[in-house]
Amino acid sequence: MLQIRDGLLLEDPVLGKYCNTASPPPLQTTGPTAWIHFHSDFTVSDRGFHITYTTSPSDPGCGGTFTDSEGILISPNWPNDYAHNRQCFYLITLPPGEQVALNFTNMDLENHSDCSFDYVEVRDGRMETDLLIGKYCGSTLPAPIRSSSNSLWIRFKSDSSVSRAGFRAAYSIACGGILSGTGVFRSPYHPNPYPYNKVCEWVINQQEGYVVTLNFLSFDVEGGSCSFDFVEVRDGPSPSSTLLGKFCGDQIPPRLQSTQESMYIQFSTDSSVNNHGFEAAYDSAIEGCGDTLTSPSGTITSPGHPTNYPHGANCTWYISVLPGNLIRLVFDSFNLEYHANCNYDYLEVYDGTGTTGNKTGRYCGRSVPPSITSADNQMTLLFVTDSSLSGEGFSASYVSINASTDCGESFSSPTGTFTSPSYPNNYPNSRDCTYKIIVQLNMQIMLNFTSFELEGTPPFCSFDFVEIRDGGYETSPLIGKFCGSQRPPVVVSHSNRLWIRFHSDPSITSHGFIAHWDGTQTGCGGTLTTASGGLSSPNYPLPYHPNAECYWNIKTSQGSQVQLSFSSFHLESSSSCSYDYLAVHDGNSSSAPELARLCGTELPRPINSSSNQLYIKLRTDSSVNTGGFIAFYNTKCHNIIISHQHQGVIESLNFPNNYPDNSLCSWTVQASSGNTINYTFTAFQLEDTYNCHFDYIKLYNGPNEQAPLIGAFCGTTPPPANSTTGSALTLVFRTDSSIPMPGFQMAWYQNGCGGDVGGPSGSITSPGYPNKYPDNRECIWYITTTPGSSITLTIHEFDVEFHDDCNYDVLEVYGGPDLHAPRLARLCSTTSNPMQVSSTGNQITVRFKSDAYVSGRGFNASWIELQGGCGGPVTAPSGEIHSPLYPASYPNNVDCSWTIRVDTSHRVLLNFTDLDIENHSNCSFDYVTIHDGPNIFFPLLARVCGSSPPPSITSTQNTIYIRFRSDSSQNHRGFSIRFSEACGATIITDDNGGSISSPRYPAKYPPNQNCSWIIKAQEPFNHVTLSFTDFELEKINSNCSHDAVEILDGDNYQAPSIGRYCGFEIPHPVTSLSNSLVINFISDYSVSKKGFRAVYSASTSSCGGDLVMQSGAFNSPNYPDAYPPNTECVWTLRSSPGNRIQISFIMFHLQGQSDCQNDYLEIREGSSTGSLVGRFCGTSLPSNYTSVTGHILWVKFVSDGSVSGAGFRATFSHLYGLNWWENRVKLHPHCFPGHIPTMPITDGP
Repeated sequence: MLQIRDGLLLEDPVLGKYCNTASPPPLQTTGPTAWIHFHSDFTVSDRGFHITYTTSPSDPGCGGTFTDSEGILISPNWPNDYAHNRQCFYLITLPPGEQVALNFTNMDLENHSDCSFDYVEVRDGRMETDLLIGKYCGSTLPAPIRSSSNSLWIRFKSDSSVSRAGFRAAYSIACGGILSGTGVFRSPYHPNPYPYNKVCEWVINQQEGYVVTLNFLSFDVEGGSCSFDFVEVRDGPSPSSTLLGKFCGDQIPPRLQSTQESMYIQFSTDSSVNNHGFEAAYDSAIEGCGDTLTSPSGTITSPGHPTNYPHGANCTWYISVLPGNLIRLVFDSFNLEYHANCNYDYLEVYDGTGTTGNKTGRYCGRSVPPSITSADNQMTLLFVTDSSLSGEGFSASYVSINASTDCGESFSSPTGTFTSPSYPNNYPNSRDCTYKIIVQLNMQIMLNFTSFELEGTPPFCSFDFVEIRDGGYETSPLIGKFCGSQRPPVVVSHSNRLWIRFHSDPSITSHGFIAHWDGTQTGCGGTLTTASGGLSSPNYPLPYHPNAECYWNIKTSQGSQVQLSFSSFHLESSSSCSYDYLAVHDGNSSSAPELARLCGTELPRPINSSSNQLYIKLRTDSSVNTGGFIAFYNTKCHNIIISHQHQGVIESLNFPNNYPDNSLCSWTVQASSGNTINYTFTAFQLEDTYNCHFDYIKLYNGPNEQAPLIGAFCGTTPPPANSTTGSALTLVFRTDSSIPMPGFQMAWYQNGCGGDVGGPSGSITSPGYPNKYPDNRECIWYITTTPGSSITLTIHEFDVEFHDDCNYDVLEVYGGPDLHAPRLARLCSTTSNPMQVSSTGNQITVRFKSDAYVSGRGFNASWIELQGGCGGPVTAPSGEIHSPLYPASYPNNVDCSWTIRVDTSHRVLLNFTDLDIENHSNCSFDYVTIHDGPNIFFPLLARVCGSSPPPSITSTQNTIYIRFRSDSSQNHRGFSIRFSEACGATIITDDNGGSISSPRYPAKYPPNQNCSWIIKAQEPFNHVTLSFTDFELEKINSNCSHDAVEILDGDNYQAPSIGRYCGFEIPHPVTSLSNSLVINFISDYSVSKKGFRAVYSASTSSCGGDLVMQSGAFNSPNYPDAYPPNTECVWTLRSSPGNRIQISFIMFHLQGQSDCQNDYLEIREGSSTGSLVGRFCGTSLPSNYTSVTGHILWVKFVSDGSVSGAGFRATFSHLYGLNWWENRVKLHPHCFPGHIPTMPITDGP
């Protein structure tokens, strides 16, 4: 059967149906399509059919194809009645990306409930089979229609009965509409020219609590006065809403943001010029989260400030002022979740519009960022929060300043350079510039003028001068006022801020100055991570402090080395450097090899590390103290050979921060003989150029730059991961003098034989096994099983070149974690019988070496873990360990290790109850080593051998590592050790702090106690403050020889003593000079008392800091001794919103004048710009004060260069809750566990 329909749908009329042998007459469709259906059943078949077809033009006025931007569609003969039995097809097609708007202006068709007789049918697309939009008849006008693509298909059909006037419809290119969420919209025909006389209106709606953000991606609209073609944006849903901006021309408008949930956009064109139009992206933002600011001044706050900001925020503020101006941003308050790298909640500031500009900094925590001045007239702020903790957020203000007259600046980078205006040309007349340097809170600043030439003759300096103050304010202590041609001395700040003023008068000018600052100074110790920097003794260039112990850890980029050099050195001299000395260690702790111990006045030679770390310790005694030292370090990254390592990492200088200019580094990684190197770049961001001519990395497939070049790389696409063909890889990194970037990080590992393996069982083979092994190969396997087990290694087949002394090819097995462990076997004789080698511990090391000549099949070996080996983990409050077979003699070639762990709030106490080990002057044969931590890499506490038990050994933390090793000769009884918990602990603290107390406090402490706490400041803090809240100990004499608390300034028991206390008088607060305090408590066998309780916290300065303890105390530097001159200290006492702080003074004695201009203590509400509570000096005790406007008190102490008083001591505590009369208030619980305060809330009067 053959069926033909007049259209493509099943409901279209059937033109014919045929099933015999007679030829049907010709047929003609009424439209451009026909549907032909052929069907056959399973019985008789025949020759079938053959059809030919041709096209013919449709009737004029009936349908057509329409491609203009607008037009009119009418039924045939309109406005007169249409003819019967007509079918007309209309196809509207606009350019891709556009939509069609169709509006019926007249409608008069025969009516029917299903529109089955005469009708107009509209489909969303180009075909009869596309989605049906509607089928219309009668006289009711259809609603406006909008296509989803660039086409509409329309059919008009009439039957043989009633005829009416028909229809008229107008179409145009669609624009405007209702939008929500996130998306993009554009002008008609974009990026081609837009049509004339067009008005498009969009309304963007977002959900409650969110606002609309609008970013123009491209913009080209007829310019002028914006009275012809324009885009108008309004803050609301209608044309009468507040105008945000009216834009034309080719400059991209600024980012726009509504203040409510809707935004209205109108695009209007006239009949003349038509340009390319625009494209814009819209999104939502949390209300109060981001804005576009164009006023010359304004305020920015985090969402909800001063209440806690929301989680998951991503806010962007765009500041744009008039060209020719700069933007100065000043922070009034700042409290974000802290992280060392600001990975959680943070605020970023960028120069320019958007986050592609130069990033000024990323900030978090409670430290108020420095004021920031833009490089141009635009600035961007990005605020991001995660899903965990939140704080009060931030508040900042900005002002527009004239770029042509402003010459001051604020700096926050770790190092940098600044100059006088126009340098090296003469500076202009009548300038007054202020430079503020603010670095990380735990750092100090070294300022060095490398060129200096100003009008004037010292010491008067009344015309042109540079003034330097030790702090961040114009009122900070004056360091000096300088002019003429003599360079100022090197200046080291006491805090993390310096204030510098340059002034020129209207007359003579000169070349000016260039100054370099290094903000990596750390005072008494710290961690230094920049590519280069400096360190100095505390108080330099004045004499250093007595009884001080300072530790610096220099840690530069991985894969490089450190060189330390000195420009000044004056320490007390002694033949063995046993009084005052500077010790330099090749590693990250004092247990690393000592490279030098220095004292005296001779300038030391440069000192080089073997890795990327140096550990430096300054120790001073109580007697002679001299001028101290200044040292500088830099990273050595050129011609670095890396060998004898299985894997490693190489980083660019300063990674992940920007690398320095004009650097040249080269590293060569050398694998063991016969192996290759696999490398992968895990980070890569270099200046991008076409031929990598400026900043680049070059990789060479060999040991030097004469080896084959793998490639030169730059930009942000990392080099592909690859392997060398030989045993060496050379990497060359070069930078020019512009555009620094974060650089690279490359991980590499040795590929081939050897490596770290483990598990209860496994196997290893020589390279190429069972074929002959290659020449000149060295393979090392490190096998580790479960702690407390032993290992049996079975060599199933062994075929290597023979030599009596195994000097050619050899397999060696060591009974421990490295090649220094006892050697259990040295094999080079071919055998077909399996051989077995057993360890006593859970680690063995296997090394296979071949030379350049004869090769065999090699070896095939497997290992299995056995229970019952020596050593292992021990977790218990007390117990006993002993050598293997004790009290019988221990075996030869033993290597056992124990890790003992007790409760986290205690230490480990060891007592040798028996000792009988082969004796040697250096304990080099059989020995026991004890390490203060969980493994061998922690500091060594003791190395023991012989038969004399050492005194009790106590760890500083809750874990201790013990290793016993015997060689292949003598056997002895061994050892037995008892361990138990000791009171005390090692505590890492931040500025929230905590408390410690004597055993059983507040009950009486037991007799014969020996407790030690080591409290260390967590980075970025570098000082610890300890305040006693209760104190009651036995006191027999003034020497406190019975029960006592002793405090040491350092992290070890040999650190200098700050004081020894007993009796009933509460000791004054103590702040460490280093980053640690040791607190020792001892009691004898007799009288017991209540004991003590003390609170502690970390700070970034021994003079000032953030204090967020529930209660505590602080005092002037050196209290109860006189405070030093020219000092500035700032404390911030902080509670939680809704609470208050009370401050009380116990002692007060400052140099006093009626106006308090010399030495003074200043208290303000909130911050340095808050309302002044009072400025105090003299000897009158200030009254108690309770904060009234907030939960923060700001305290500043300043001393000048003349007379010093005894200082002050103050205590503070938090008052929880206030009386409120408002109907609604948000309460914030305090941040201290274990205490729930009551907050009185009363109704209004």
